[in-house]
Amino acid sequence: MTATTGNGHVAGILAKLEAVMPTGSGWDARCPAHDDKNPSLSVSVGDDGSALLYCHAGCKIDSICDAIGMKKSDLFSREGKNGIKPTKTIETIYDYCDESGKLLRQKIRYAGKTWSQRKPDGFGGWSWKMGNARDVLYRLPELIKADPNEWVFVVEGEKDADLLVQLELVATTNIGGAGKWRDEYNRHLRGCKVCILPDHDGAGRKHAEQVARSLSGIASAVKVVELQGLTEKQDVSDYISKQGDNCDVPDLLIGLAEEADVRAALTVRNGKSMSSTRQVKPEPNDEFKPYAVLTCIDDVEEQDVEWLWDGMIPLGMLTMVTGDPGYGKSYACVSLAAHICSGKPMPGTTISTEPASCIYLAGEDDVARTIKKRMRGSGYTNNGKFHLLDGIQRKHDAEYPDNFNLEGDCRYLEDIIKEIGDVKMVVIDTLDCFVGTSDTNNATETRAITTQLSRLAERYNLAIVAVRHLNKKSGDKAIHRVAGSVAWVGASRACFVVAPDPDDETKEQRLWACVKMNIARQPDTLCFRIGNGYRLEWGDTVDKTADDILTPQRPERSHKTIDEVGEWLCRLVSNGPVRASDVHGAADVKGYADKTVRRAKDRCGIVCRMMKLDGDERKVWYWSLAKLVKGVGVQADQTDQVDQA
Repeated sequence: MTATTGNGHVAGILAKLEAVMPTGSGWDARCPAHDDKNPSLSVSVGDDGSALLYCHAGCKIDSICDAIGMKKSDLFSREGKNGIKPTKTIETIYDYCDESGKLLRQKIRYAGKTWSQRKPDGFGGWSWKMGNARDVLYRLPELIKADPNEWVFVVEGEKDADLLVQLELVATTNIGGAGKWRDEYNRHLRGCKVCILPDHDGAGRKHAEQVARSLSGIASAVKVVELQGLTEKQDVSDYISKQGDNCDVPDLLIGLAEEADVRAALTVRNGKSMSSTRQVKPEPNDEFKPYAVLTCIDDVEEQDVEWLWDGMIPLGMLTMVTGDPGYGKSYACVSLAAHICSGKPMPGTTISTEPASCIYLAGEDDVARTIKKRMRGSGYTNNGKFHLLDGIQRKHDAEYPDNFNLEGDCRYLEDIIKEIGDVKMVVIDTLDCFVGTSDTNNATETRAITTQLSRLAERYNLAIVAVRHLNKKSGDKAIHRVAGSVAWVGASRACFVVAPDPDDETKEQRLWACVKMNIARQPDTLCFRIGNGYRLEWGDTVDKTADDILTPQRPERSHKTIDEVGEWLCRLVSNGPVRASDVHGAADVKGYADKTVRRAKDRCGIVCRMMKLDGDERKVWYWSLAKLVKGVGVQADQTDQVDQA
C-alpha cells in the first residue's frame, strides 16, 4: 500500500514493507526478517527525518534492512521530518541488546562526532531518557555464543568492535568509552581469555588498567596490548589501516595477544600502575583456579597523605565520627560540609580553598527543618555544591525512591560522584540507616561494607565520613565505645568522637576528640558551641583526650603495702563484725586496691561469714577477726564461706 508521510524518504521504506497500517505515532507492518503473520514491526519518523524501525519480536535492525535490500545507513535522511532540514545528521546507530537479543538501548553518532542515547518506549517509539535502562556490553549475544577458547578483544568504541567482528574476531566494548567499565560486565567474561586494546592516549591506557583490574580473578587470562606505530589518540582501526594488503590481521592480533605478558591482576596504587603480579598462563582447556596476588614493595611509589581537613580528615580514605545522640556529631559534619562547599578555611586553619561538592546521606535528620537550616547557619550560600542522596529510583512509576543500601547500591553512588565531578566529601549519617540486612556486629559483614567505601574513597580521592553512635559500655577506652564490631574502627584511618565537655559548667561546650589516627600524629581536641540561628562556632584546642572525655574518673589508688592495709583493716573490724559492703566502701574511699585489701584480709586472719546480727532481716556477709566471732550475738553458719562480694 502507499503511505502518506510528508517525508518521501520514509515513504520509500514503507513501500518495501507488507501490510502497512497507520497508527497514532507512525505505522505497523509485517517484519521482513521473520515469518510475521501479525504485523510486529513499528515504523516512525525521527526528529531528524530518519526512519525508526523496531521489531517487537526482537529482530535486529541489520536483519530487517538486509531483508528489504537496504543498509542501516539508508534509514537516515537529510531532508528532515516534514521536509525541514534536521539540525543533526545521524551517521551511525549502535544497538545494545540483552542476552536474548532484545534491544535495550541505542547509541547514536551524529555528524561532528556528537552522541546521544535512546531506548524503546514500549509503544513503537523512542525515549531519550535512559532512566533505569539496563547497561550491557556491546554485541553481548555474539559474545555469549562465542567459542570459549577464542580471544575476546575489549576495545574502546563500537566502531572498533564492529571492525574486529568483520574480521571474524570476538570483540566488545562498553557504552560511554574510557573510564566507564562496570563490574557487572565481568560475569559475561568469566573464564574467557581477554585481550584489551587501548587507544593510544593517557585515557585509553588508564581505561585498560581499570578493565584489567576489574577482570582480575574472573577471566582466565587478561592481557593488555599497546599497539605500536600509532600516534596520539589513534586506535586499533588506525592500526589495522596501516597494515599491508598481504597482512593477515586476525592472525596478527591473536599473535600479539598470545605473546603479551599476563596482566590478570594489574594493580594501581594512588594512580600509579604496577604490573609486577605473576600468573602462570593457563592452557585453553584448563579450568580457572584461584591464585595468590603478589605485589613487590619495590614497585610501590611512596605518596604523601592528602588532607581534606589538615591533620584530621584524610582524602582517599574512610573516617569515622561517633557520639551519643543529641550531642552534635551530625551538626559538626554539616558544618564541615558547609566549609568545604563554600571554600572557607576548615576549623583551626586559615587557608581558603576552592569550593568543592559534598554528598550527604541523611538517615535521621529532616532536610528542610534541620539540615538546610544548619547549612545556612554555617555559612553556606546556595552555590549548588551541597547534594543530598534521597535514595534509588528502582521503578519508573514508584512514588518515592527506595532507601540507599550500602550492600548493593555503591555503584549508584559512584555514578553520581563521577557525574558531579568535584566531590570531596561523602557523609553517611548515620551508618546504621544504610546497611540493609547486614549485621553491624559481625566483623565479616562489616568489612564487606568498609572495603567498598574505602576503595570508593581511594578511587576518587575523596573523604568518606561515616557517622555512628556509641555503645552503652561505660568505663571502656574510647576506641571500644564505637557501636557494633570493632572492624568499623579498624577499617577507618581516622576516628573521632563528639561529646560534651565534662568540665564545662554551662553544659553547652562540645568536644571533637580523636579516638584513632594511624596515618599521622594524633591531633589536638577541638571545642565548639551551637549558638543562636543554627550557627555552629568552632573554638580553640582543649587539653583533653577521647579517653578523658568518655572514661569516668576514679579515685587515685594508694600504693600502700599489704602490712599497712592490714593494720587499717584490723582496726576497722577490731570492735566486731563489719558488713563486707561497708569494708569495700571504706577501702575505696581510702584509695586501696581491692586486690590488696583481700590479700591483707587473708594475712591478718580475718574471716568472712554469712551471719544474721541483731537488726538484720536476713543473713549477709560480714568480715571479722576470727577470735571475736565467738561470743557475739550472731547466728553463724557452721562452715566458713568465701566472700564473693
